[in-house]
Amino acid sequence: MVAVSAHAQAGNLGFLDKSPLSKFNDKDIELSQAALAKALAASEPGQAFDWENPATGAGGKTTLKQTFERDGRPCRVVTIANHAKSLKSGGDYTMCKSGERWQPAPPPT
Repeated sequence: MVAVSAHAQAGNLGFLDKSPLSKFNDKDIELSQAALAKALAASEPGQAFDWENPATGAGGKTTLKQTFERDGRPCRVVTIANHAKSLKSGGDYTMCKSGERWQPAPPPT
C-alpha cells in the first residue's frame, strides 16, 4: 500500500519535472520565496521584485498585480515568472492571508 501511495503521489507531481522549480537548489528557493514575500507585502499594484542566483543562473520576477479583500482577509494576485536552465514558467496566483500566513486561494470573481 505504501509503494502504491508513493507512486500515485509522484505521478501527481510529475508536471514539476518540466518546471524551473525542478532545477532549483535551496538558495534558489530561498531567493524566490523572498521575492514573493516582498510582493505580498507591497501595497501598490505593479511593484516587481526580481531575484537571481548567479551560482545557478536561475532567476525570476514576482509582480503584485492586484490587491483586494475576501471575507475580511487581505488578498493579492501576483504574477510569478521563473527560469532555470532552459526551463521557463509563469502565471498569476491568488493568495489570501490567514493569520500570519499567505495561502493559495481561488482567483477573485
